Amino acid sequence: MKDFAAIDFETANGERSSVCSVGVVVVRDGEIADTFYSLIQPEPNYYTYWCSRVHGLTREDTEEAPVFSEVWKQVEPLIEGLPLVAHNKGFDEGCLKAAFKVYQMDYPDYCFYDTLAAALGGILLNAEKKKIDVQVECPEHLDARHDRKWTSEALFNILDNAVKYTPAGGQIRVSVEGWEMYVKIDIADTGIGISEQHQGTIFKRFYREDVVHDVDGIGIGLYLAREIVTLQGGYIRVASEVGKGSTFSVFLLRK
Repeated sequence: MKDFAAIDFETANGERSSVCSVGVVVVRDGEIADTFYSLIQPEPNYYTYWCSRVHGLTREDTEEAPVFSEVWKQVEPLIEGLPLVAHNKGFDEGCLKAAFKVYQMDYPDYCFYDTLAAALGGILLNAEKKKIDVQVECPEHLDARHDRKWTSEALFNILDNAVKYTPAGGQIRVSVEGWEMYVKIDIADTGIGISEQHQGTIFKRFYREDVVHDVDGIGIGLYLAREIVTLQGGYIRVASEVGKGSTFSVFLLRK
């Protein structure tokens, strides 16, 4: 799938309808074609401490912002005819449906996709902020034996690291190909790279190299990714060179 729109909501409180911001990244032919971001005055209009702590927004930030129905008039033409992807599909789809209901808008049964597209949906906004070029090559009809939710989480963890450790203006290339027994997913970046002596230890829980201690993280993402993939009969390989980038290859059993 090379054409889709990634969407991400934040909420002001525990009500799914209380969307206070939306970000959209439109991907066409495997490359970012357009982006959109807007604050939204939430409904109901109050903020809880924990929600504000997650995204940093407060009532003061959205007091003069447009309501959801007005913002969606700008989003709708951007995503027309495109499947939607979201890293947290249940949350984001729930927010969208709840907001449509509150504003008495007809919900058009938007199609949400999972797995690789959902994992990509979770990193595209941050990649765009760093002007990182994200390219995707994925055949339409490859299928693997996997749990969609957890495999999406594993792929997101690898992609998230690629964005974190790739300098502004760099590139991330995702390619998928079918082997006889496996589906192979390559995630290649032009980031800082990993020294050969550390390539065997990066999958350990809480492990972080000294050179990345100034970057947010606790060193558990790659550990979880390998655990998730291994439990499904797959495996992960890494090839990297310091200063040139890394390629993480995820192998999942074919159906």
